[in-house]
Amino acid sequence: MAINLNNYVINTPSPPPGILVSDTYKNDDKYHTYRSKGTKDWLMIYTTSGEGAVRVGGKQFFHKAGTLTILPPGVTHDYYTIEGHIWEMQWCHFIPRPTWIEWLPKISKNTMIFHTEIKVKSERTAIYESFRKVIQYNLHSENLFHYELAVNALEETILLLANYLHQQNSSTLLLDSRIKEAVDYVTVNYNQPIQVKELAKHVSLSPSRLSHLYKEQVGESIIETVKKIRLKQAERLLLHTTRTINEISHEVGYQTPDYFTRIFTDYFGESPSAYRKKGRVG
Repeated sequence: MAINLNNYVINTPSPPPGILVSDTYKNDDKYHTYRSKGTKDWLMIYTTSGEGAVRVGGKQFFHKAGTLTILPPGVTHDYYTIEGHIWEMQWCHFIPRPTWIEWLPKISKNTMIFHTEIKVKSERTAIYESFRKVIQYNLHSENLFHYELAVNALEETILLLANYLHQQNSSTLLLDSRIKEAVDYVTVNYNQPIQVKELAKHVSLSPSRLSHLYKEQVGESIIETVKKIRLKQAERLLLHTTRTINEISHEVGYQTPDYFTRIFTDYFGESPSAYRKKGRVG
């Protein structure tokens, strides 16, 4: 049974955008999450038991055991437990590594959501186990490399999904070779000035066609991808090196530390120095 969204006008805060946030939920039919502006990162939900639903654009996508949903950034959504049921799920907020773009399912600009049921039992088990490792590594912070292990486990989950879709002859993984080349170029040259006009020439497309095709297949603009790569790298440098804010700013491609600080604070919700201090507590 659907929930009337008009009764739920209070936005549910999403986790601060970072490399990865994950956990499990087991909730009754009083559970409901609503985000009018979506999130700044990607969200993956995998149902292990019970029934729930995700709503995007007024359309409901129902969940049962083995159902997996991926939401890109900025998509208004809500999700909830179906009346009379308990919904148990694994979830993960993440920022994809650039190399994952080729493996992530292509999300239609009309639906703005990827939703599928993993019907093969062995594939379902493999995805469940790899997702479980994501959560375990992410929660056990006593391991020095717990974040790296969690991200690697998430990469395994995405690859298992990609392989399953390939076996099902799904068209959701068809990434235009020119867009892949553009993603590869941005990944390598993220700390250099990147102009859409020059990038379009590099991949033999007009600037307007590149921008349109890139947004359609990747789910965000070229500039947004560059910003996220820069900020992900900046986050790593803040947490794992002793370089100054000024040094990190220039290393990831920002010419002035003041501008870098504004961009970082807007995205992560706190300044680089505060983020570094909090990340090193304990």
